[in-house]
Amino acid sequence: MRATFRTPVTTVYAADGKVLEVKFPPESLANLDPLFASLFDVEKRKKAASQQLGLLPKKAVDVGDKWDQTVEAELGGGQTLTFGLEYAYAGPVEDNGQKLHRVKVLHKTVSYSMDPTSPSPLKVSQSDLKVNGSEGEFLLDAERGVIVRESSKVVIGGTMTFLAGTQELPGKLDLTLSSKLTLQP
Repeated sequence: MRATFRTPVTTVYAADGKVLEVKFPPESLANLDPLFASLFDVEKRKKAASQQLGLLPKKAVDVGDKWDQTVEAELGGGQTLTFGLEYAYAGPVEDNGQKLHRVKVLHKTVSYSMDPTSPSPLKVSQSDLKVNGSEGEFLLDAERGVIVRESSKVVIGGTMTFLAGTQELPGKLDLTLSSKLTLQP
């Protein structure tokens, strides 16, 4: 799994921001465990890059304005979490002499799905998940058109029913996902 996150990915954009191409080094695909193959699926990576481009609204916003977006997070092994997100423009801020724009992010809903063709020996036949807590924000440098810092934490809970062969196994999920990203100069 560690190699998955260290693999460089090249994303090519058109002038209008559309994702044209996603490329991986050929050696990253050699001897790839089938459970992680979906993380290197070009179409899924293009979709993820396009989701990032859709993060901001198409029109100007005022402090307090909100907008929604649905985002899929690929987990590997044919597993996907789909989040309903609410964004709220919190206004301009100054950080290290830079004028940035703060946007708050709230995870409102979550659902889980598993591709029926997943190579995993353990399948999920049912899930009932909810967001038990969420916080997040990003800082946008509008002049450069880049997000310079992003942080997110979401707590997910609920029940899942697993299938091992024909045997059903009930389970509970208590999962915290957190991330912090900073654009390096």
